[in-house]
Amino acid sequence: MKKTILISFIALVALTIIYCLQKEFIFALALWSIYGTVLSVFVYFSFYKSTEDREEQ
Repeated sequence: MKKTILISFIALVALTIIYCLQKEFIFALALWSIYGTVLSVFVYFSFYKSTEDREEQ
């Protein structure tokens, strides 16, 4: 899981650099907002599942 997040973060940074070099700052901001939303939803559900597993024990 950590490896996947790290790879996606590196890809996001690379895309951000490319968009900023092309002066497409709106697209770079959109990428970060989409990434942040997806990552926060992913973290929320993984936390929810871990607390659910603890309650079953």
